[in-house]
Amino acid sequence: MFTFDDGDAVVTFAGDNGMQVRAHTLVWTQDTFTPDWVKAETDPDALAAVVANNIATVAGHYAGRVQRWDVINEPLESGGTALADSVFHRVLPSGWMVSAFNAAQAADPDAELWINEYGTDWVPGKHQAFLALVRDLLAAGAPIDGVGLQVHRPSVNGPDVDQLAQQLRDFTDLGLEVAITELDIPIPPGSDTVLVDQAEAFGRVVAACLAVTGCTEITVWGVTDANTWLDGLGIFPTPTRPLLFDGAFAPKPAYDAVRAVLAGAVLARRATPTPLPTESPLEVTAIPAFTG
Repeated sequence: MFTFDDGDAVVTFAGDNGMQVRAHTLVWTQDTFTPDWVKAETDPDALAAVVANNIATVAGHYAGRVQRWDVINEPLESGGTALADSVFHRVLPSGWMVSAFNAAQAADPDAELWINEYGTDWVPGKHQAFLALVRDLLAAGAPIDGVGLQVHRPSVNGPDVDQLAQQLRDFTDLGLEVAITELDIPIPPGSDTVLVDQAEAFGRVVAACLAVTGCTEITVWGVTDANTWLDGLGIFPTPTRPLLFDGAFAPKPAYDAVRAVLAGAVLARRATPTPLPTESPLEVTAIPAFTG
């Protein structure tokens, strides 16, 4: 069954207020987040029909109303480099992701089509594995427009600006756009001195994106520390305080750091005599916390 009431409310609000919608996601390639009845399917043709129907119905419902689709989310293991052990990879033939992109294009021809992944900025070898997967999909004819890197940082350590920028550039070198799609950076509870470390880490992430032509946006994964998904994850000591605003909506040092990096980039560009590209301006947004 398809229930569109909540999604319709979001998309209608965006349309009424001149906003764009990044639609996430048509296929989440992780068994943890897949309904039991889908995981129980063992027939390749039947499962392919389920995937095709889901994409056609959902993308078709919002056709012309969203700016882009995350067609595939998290195709690799969360903490590794192999394809995730999911029903889609186990049961469907190897070209199923290409078929998913083609189905999305048919359902919503004007929307951009993206693939989104977690942990490529810090899991050893995962960036290389994801880059190879994207190359293979492009070579097989998948109509991919962009790559989303979630950048859920495990701590305030890192990232190295040059290294992250190169990882972003690896995808733009393929002719794709790239975005940081789910940014948050947890800190230990208690001491406020770590707020400065967190601010510096946020600044490094933003600086890396700004260094790459074709890095079009940064989405912060939540608005305030009061509603972060990380507090309920059971991995980090709580409160994790991973966002730009505290629980009372007051801006934190991380907000000031992001603002300063963006302002510095604007001033530097104004001082540059060569006209800058205007096709893909960087956007920084925050969306409500969601376990994605």
